[in-house]
Amino acid sequence: MTKDSEHLQWLHDRFVEHFGVSENTDYLIRFRKIIREIGIQEQSFQDYLDFIAGKSQGVHQPDVDNTSTPPAKQGEEWANEYKGEDKDWKDEVLEKEPVYQDLDTGKLNTLFENLVPTWTIRYEDPTRGNKGEAVYYTISANTEDEAKTLALANPEFTQHILPEHFEKRYLTAFEASGNYVIGKVEYFEGDPRL
Repeated sequence: MTKDSEHLQWLHDRFVEHFGVSENTDYLIRFRKIIREIGIQEQSFQDYLDFIAGKSQGVHQPDVDNTSTPPAKQGEEWANEYKGEDKDWKDEVLEKEPVYQDLDTGKLNTLFENLVPTWTIRYEDPTRGNKGEAVYYTISANTEDEAKTLALANPEFTQHILPEHFEKRYLTAFEASGNYVIGKVEYFEGDPRL
């Protein structure tokens, strides 16, 4: 029987492979996080079922004195003794960093291990063209200067800039926010009536 997380992973892959949606869109990043959380819940439930199956097959369970300690404490003590450790199982779960599987390499990585800042580069020359005419490019780069350099190296971005009228002071960068697609160039013609 297919698990819910496997169904959702199939939908994610369908978005990416069939419809060509970038994996870096915010909703697919959130979708992968939801898939991971559901997968953890499914695994926890499966572990519980395996435990119950082991208990019914006669796996040793330590004797518990019902009169000396409250039931919650008995469960924690039993879990620690069952694992053969003094550390509480909840601490171990909380210590682990969330992981995801890199779809390209198949390796497990920590979630958001090393985020690279995302910048939106804008070129808008107020002295030329229509009012509001601008070109935007969203890109991942370590610094603002690196983002500007990468933007100027992209022909899709620079095709909207006349080289003879280019002025570096009209090239600005700011951290991207909201919904954006990394690598997308947007050109706005502006309005000649303004």
